[in-house]
Amino acid sequence: MSHQFRHDDDLPLATTLHAYYSLAQGVGQASEIACRYINIGDPLFVFLIAPFSPLRRGKYQTFFLNEVGNIDRLASIRDHIVRKFLTRMFDV
Repeated sequence: MSHQFRHDDDLPLATTLHAYYSLAQGVGQASEIACRYINIGDPLFVFLIAPFSPLRRGKYQTFFLNEVGNIDRLASIRDHIVRKFLTRMFDV
């Protein structure tokens, strides 16, 4: 089954295989980056994206926003907060 966006049933094979293939071919390099995962389905996610959070102060090189489970309550407020956060982070 195909989904427009990421879904629990999706298998991210392309990403994983690309990393291992590039290492095996000698064109990739293993390294570490500072990364932050944020579950926007958790009501406490607002603390992870607050103006003085490590994320906003540049501690991480990359971050992921994901919603684990579907929340219906306060979805519009959550969407507004995420939109505002992304606008400020990327000055769009």
